[in-house]
Amino acid sequence: MKKMKMIFAIAVVLLVACVTPVMAQDFGVGVQFGVFVTGIVADIPVGPISLTPGVGYPFGIKAFANMSESSEDTEVFNAAPVFSLDATIPFDFGDNFRLKIGAGAWALTHIKDGTFMGTAGLKVRPEFFTNTGNWSVFINVDVPVIVFFPRDNADGTQGMKVEYNPLLTVFSVFTSSLGVMYRF
Repeated sequence: MKKMKMIFAIAVVLLVACVTPVMAQDFGVGVQFGVFVTGIVADIPVGPISLTPGVGYPFGIKAFANMSESSEDTEVFNAAPVFSLDATIPFDFGDNFRLKIGAGAWALTHIKDGTFMGTAGLKVRPEFFTNTGNWSVFINVDVPVIVFFPRDNADGTQGMKVEYNPLLTVFSVFTSSLGVMYRF
């Protein structure tokens, strides 16, 4: 548990250190709306790639869990901020359209237990810009192929289980989102 907290702290420090010098570039901030991830995102160009970190809340999952008969389903999502990170390569197709292709992941955290679960996989993100070029509408199409979730080990400790399953691509309907971004 302490090791995970240390890795997270180092990752945040590295992210801040990498973001600071590139703020003057084509930096963008926006909101995205989806079943698993609804919240704020930033688009940070770092050399030839674009990093898109995000934080939000799983409003869609929470609604499904509340409609469920089981109280166990709602317990999983009680304290659940969602963190996402995408690394994509942008391809410009004219002044008003950009296609980003890469990889992405999201993690649904459970603060009380200190655990998280989520998916990772391919990312396709078309962006449509307005005539002024500052505003864009985007669609995050996630194609998950890896799922990770907590599990109990035989010795009573809690570990992480990671599974690769190509059938997870069916869930891209739930992991994808629609958003609006403003570029500075």
